[in-house]
Amino acid sequence: MAIASQEGGGREIKVYDDARRPREWTGLLTPRQCAVFLKQVNSEMPLSPNGTACPRFRDSTFFLFDSLDEARRFSETKVRQYPYMCCEVFDSQGKARPPLLSIAHPRVAEKDELSASSVRIRRIMAICFFVSAIPLFWWDWRANGILVLPTFLGLTMIVAGLRILHWNMARRELIREQEKRVEAHLSREKESTGHAESIA
Repeated sequence: MAIASQEGGGREIKVYDDARRPREWTGLLTPRQCAVFLKQVNSEMPLSPNGTACPRFRDSTFFLFDSLDEARRFSETKVRQYPYMCCEVFDSQGKARPPLLSIAHPRVAEKDELSASSVRIRRIMAICFFVSAIPLFWWDWRANGILVLPTFLGLTMIVAGLRILHWNMARRELIREQEKRVEAHLSREKESTGHAESIA
């Protein structure tokens, strides 16, 4: 059941409603629609539209939108109002998959481990590890390989650098997958709109 409607804000709906049919919130969404959940940054604490914490999880709500663009604009407005708020946009598949979009205030997003600046810092760290390993290997080579510690430390630095680069690659894959899902959702919206126009 819809609780309220904000201008340009979609329909606010309770996440948990035992009297509703269907009871699951995902059953309310068509393939072209999406839901925006408001939560606290770096937390799963649900927030109300006015930025306050929900006293109980069962009191939490989400906003139902007919288009991803509407959901994005609503989310960007909310995080500007409440910088500690994060808006997660889900499609009709629900929370079984990562959100289509996760929108936070620019200051907060820049500090996230998946932000461009964090990726750049990690890349620099990996390069430093690789460069630092070279003199250690050279030191052991000059000692005819009898020193164990320099080679061990060098290999450890190489492994650490590779792990950091793998972390960055995982971020790129996550973004690529997210972009594909967004494109698929926009395609469903377009198909649905075209179908509705053909009927009209």
